[in-house]
Parts: sequence; structure tokens; C-alpha cells
Amino acid sequence: MENQTYKQTPLVSILMTTYNRGQYIEEAIESVQKSLYVHWELIITDDCSTDATTELVHKYLDDKRIKYFKNDHNLGQFANRNKAASLANGKYIKYLDSDDLIYAFGLDILVEGLELYPSAAIAIASQDTHPTEFKYPKLVRSEDAYKTYFFNDALLTIGPTGTMFRKDAFDAVKGYSGTHATADTELMLKLAALYDVVRVQPSFFFYRIHGEQVLNQSEKIEIYAIEAYKNGVLALYDSKCPLNDNDRDKAYSIMRKKIVKIGLYQIIKKGKIKLGFSIIKHLLKR
Repeated sequence: MENQTYKQTPLVSILMTTYNRGQYIEEAIESVQKSLYVHWELIITDDCSTDATTELVHKYLDDKRIKYFKNDHNLGQFANRNKAASLANGKYIKYLDSDDLIYAFGLDILVEGLELYPSAAIAIASQDTHPTEFKYPKLVRSEDAYKTYFFNDALLTIGPTGTMFRKDAFDAVKGYSGTHATADTELMLKLAALYDVVRVQPSFFFYRIHGEQVLNQSEKIEIYAIEAYKNGVLALYDSKCPLNDNDRDKAYSIMRKKIVKIGLYQIIKKGKIKLGFSIIKHLLKR
């Protein structure tokens, strides 16, 4: 990329976990190959696909930057993410799901953000729909990242395709610890408690929506709401939480009101009484 504002070109490990995404994975791989930033490796960990994924990926292995590993047994989504990270050699790790795409300039802006702000461990796509200034990357201090998440429900809510991590920081918090849909945010909260965050310009990736995705499957409302609440409580009352006591209590109050609202919506609007009360009862388990 011309006119780089950073001096180094560190290795970026792009981590592509996959399971039966043969109809999408070729486009995902080719989007990486089109990157303007060329110092990368692509590590593909296949969680026992039964479709044509293996044959399709092998067509790309002449590019020595691309490495393919097929698991002996199914690990599940987040254990497979951790395995991919364990194979990474880069200073930075960038997850790209095998049904998503990254634009040619994507790696450049992520590397730029983390190189300019070494105190940050996460580069994340901005979610500002109406920014007040046109300036990226933007450093967000650890405390402010927590405030933005808990008070405005923003910043740390984007999935791994919209982020890049410093590998040493990822390893320091032992990667993903969850197995549920909110494990992405759980990881972000662990990192943001210890390190700053850098916002980069939005829209450097294409997030494909289709019916096979985990979050598109029905009957996930209860699990997601409860796990998000539990993650928030654990983060707020962890000794590493960067918020002061007043802000922590304020954040907890906001979370309680939010989960009550979700539960009441299921009871009143959807007529799902059992589901609604199941969500609300978790307020008593702190």
C-alpha cells in the first residue's frame, strides 16, 4: 500500500476456521490473495468437513503462504479457533470466517492501527454511523472501551471478521474460553480489560448472511441473552475491570434493566412465558 504511515510490515496470520463451507471458501481464500498487504500467512483449520472443502482448498496450496489442517475429530467452533491461533506465526492474528470476505485494503488499515498504537491489543471496525470527525485509526483507552460497551452497547460487539488481535495479548488471556455464541464478546472484554483498543475505518470486510450461520438458527434468544448477561457480570466484577466502583454499578444496573426488557418482550409481545421468565430469573444468580 502506498503512503504507509507505519514503518514495519509484520507478519499477519489470517485464521480461517471452516466446517462444510465448500460453496463459499474459494471466494474467501481469493479475497485474502488479493490483499494489498502481502506479508501474511493463511491458516485454514477444517473441523472435519464432509463436503468438498478439502479438494477445493488443495487447489490453492501452491501458494506457500496458505496452510491447510484437517482435524482428526470435530472440536467445535471456538476450540477450532484456538487451534488455528496456536498454529499462527504472526505478530497479529486476523480471523476471517470461511463464508466471509476481506477487501484488498483491509489488512493494511488493521496493521496500521495496531502499529501506530502499540498499547492496543484489538483493532476493530468502527460502528460509527454518523462520525463527528473523519479520522481513523482512533485509540480508545481500556476504561473508555468498557464504558462504550456497557453504556452504549457498542464497540466490543462486532464479530471476529471485523477485528484483528495482537497475538501475544491473545495468548496472555488464553484465547477463547467460551463455547457459546457470545464467546467473541467474552474474549473482547478480557482483552479490553488489560489493553487499549483501536478503532479503524468501517467496511473493510464483507459479512455474508445465510441460513446456516449459528446466529441465524432459531431458538437462540434465551442462550444469547443469558450468556451475554453472565459475561457482563463476570467482566464487571473481575479484579481486572478498568471501571471505578460507581461506573461498574451503573453498568450492572443497565444490564439488569436490559435483560428484564428482553424477558418481558418475550412474555408480553411473543407470548413465550416460559422463555421470558427463564431469561429474567438469571438476575437472581449473581
